Amino acid sequence: MIKKARKMLTWAGLMLVMGFLLAGCGATPPATASGDLTPKQAAELVYHDLVFHDVGVEKVTVTQCLFEDINTAVVDVTYSTNDGKNISQKATLIKLNGQWQIDGHDH
Repeated sequence: MIKKARKMLTWAGLMLVMGFLLAGCGATPPATASGDLTPKQAAELVYHDLVFHDVGVEKVTVTQCLFEDINTAVVDVTYSTNDGKNISQKATLIKLNGQWQIDGHDH
């Protein structure tokens, strides 16, 4: 009887540990990714990139931020230029060495 109870407790403990591992691994990346980059930070990255490329920009707004994985985000960007144009586009942001940057822009 004691052997059977011990075996059941061991089995239940193992299942509990496995459940925590599976639930923890499945839930962690999206929460970490979404809390790591805000729309305001994404807008600042795009703004500084446009200024670097001599685009006369007045305001940059990020309306949506979709995380493909923990190191990749696609953002919907709208910005107004100094000559009055409103431009909307998508930008892919990647996280390299702990820093977010625009994909393909190494400056």
